[in-house]
Amino acid sequence: MKEKILITGGCGYIGTNVTNILCAQGYNVAIIDNFSNSKQKYIDKLIDLYPNQIDLFCENMLNKEALEKIFEANKISAVIHLAGKKYIPESFKKPDEYILNNVDATRLLLETMTKYNVKKLIFSSSITVYGVPTKIPTPEDSLLSPLSPYAQTKVEGEQMIKSWAKENGKAIILRLSNPVGAERQIGLGDDGNKEYKNLLPYIIDQALSTKKLKINGIDHNTKDGSTVRDYIHVCDVASAFVQALNFHDSNIFNIGSGSPGYSVLEIIHEVEKATSTKLDIEVGPKREGDIPLFLTDNKNAKNLLGLKINHTLSDIVSSQLAFAYDYPQTSLDSDF
Repeated sequence: MKEKILITGGCGYIGTNVTNILCAQGYNVAIIDNFSNSKQKYIDKLIDLYPNQIDLFCENMLNKEALEKIFEANKISAVIHLAGKKYIPESFKKPDEYILNNVDATRLLLETMTKYNVKKLIFSSSITVYGVPTKIPTPEDSLLSPLSPYAQTKVEGEQMIKSWAKENGKAIILRLSNPVGAERQIGLGDDGNKEYKNLLPYIIDQALSTKKLKINGIDHNTKDGSTVRDYIHVCDVASAFVQALNFHDSNIFNIGSGSPGYSVLEIIHEVEKATSTKLDIEVGPKREGDIPLFLTDNKNAKNLLGLKINHTLSDIVSSQLAFAYDYPQTSLDSDF
């Protein structure tokens, strides 16, 4: 049996998928999660599938005593830090909560890792740290210009982690670009406790409820007028975190599908195709501040980390349908 990895926020969307891959590869996993935005039924599936490999601690990351007890009771070789608040609109309403849960909790984690001599950290950051991109595709050495309290907490987290790594160990920072889709074999997807809904689940909900779909602007300077992002399947994201465990130097990587990306209209058309529906689309004016095109440069992640983009847009949509609505799997769908 391999060493034990601590995953903060391990019961969430990305965390369950990371746990699944780690356990399949023979790792032991300790998870700390307070279920503020996750549901226990998904981690219970994994505990049943991998008996004796997962230790679950239902604790708050800000509880110093509880955190230290976890480190004392487990011989942890590395930490994958996923825990934190993640919704941009909410961060404007509750900036203090975002500082507490994303910045202060990270600081406490680093202090605890230092105390217990744990020298490797993989951190889940975000491409929102770039703000409005000055270069497309956007490389990792671009200027950081966060536009939301959420993005600012990611910048501050990165800064603390880089300072920690200089004195105490190695840190790999993964800047994630729009994880989507779901793992199909077990059924691990985005099912948080918040009212906020990401683009793909929203489009699918509208398609299957025969409601009107409103989109903001199709007059952007992009391939079809709608905004374009490099959406990436959550299983490809989870694999990148596992690959980072074997990377031996501190570094920062963009984790996205790269060019050419997917437009909102392309996603809509793929959902229509998969659900055999025709959406009633209402086009509103584009929103002030919308970024028409945002693609990350992922060549460093591909060349150095071994990032592989194994899932197409069709895989992404069909896996979300299977997870949220129990759509049957087609012969073309697979998880890697």
